[in-house]
Amino acid sequence: MSCEEFLRSLTKENGGYQPIEYLPHLTSRKRKGDYQRMLKMILDFCGDVRDKHILDIGPCFGYFSFELTKLGAYTTGVEHNKERFDVCRCLSEVYGFDPSNPKFINMDITDYDIAPDERYHYVLLLNVFHYVLEQNQQKAWGTLNRVAEASEAMFISMPHQRGLNARFQNEIPEIVTSKSILTDFKKLGTGRGRGGRHFYVFWK
Repeated sequence: MSCEEFLRSLTKENGGYQPIEYLPHLTSRKRKGDYQRMLKMILDFCGDVRDKHILDIGPCFGYFSFELTKLGAYTTGVEHNKERFDVCRCLSEVYGFDPSNPKFINMDITDYDIAPDERYHYVLLLNVFHYVLEQNQQKAWGTLNRVAEASEAMFISMPHQRGLNARFQNEIPEIVTSKSILTDFKKLGTGRGRGGRHFYVFWK
């Protein structure tokens, strides 16, 4: 099956979670607006991302990876789900991107080795860290610290009920800063997700 055939086989059920420029009919207008708003919050904080190195953890269908690469960033997406990784790979092909940027890796982030000299300006951890927490709390925080050590700032959005066991969204920063090397944060706004998930950026 070609990439075009594979992408056209996606439905709203398995392809509508994140906006796909190649298949705009799959995603609702509201959800597209949510992602566009989150992208704007990222760019408002980062400014010019040209020549910046960005790690997108759990990129899903690569919305942020592709958009940031278009703006001149060097982006790496680590996606553990094989079907979503295949979507990213095929979209990269049909969009005409070089395979090296954005670069997509099919791997669990907890198994991703960061080289001693590897550094990222920004890390995106959007609506995914609670899944890592649910698998193994100790390993999750170890991974977060390892990635944070190699980056300047980390964008995080997640539900408060899962993984962290927090009662409210505004408790998330206190938990993250108490369990990681990230010491400062800023609330950027409300991200995508049920219950109005807050969108934060953290740094050391």
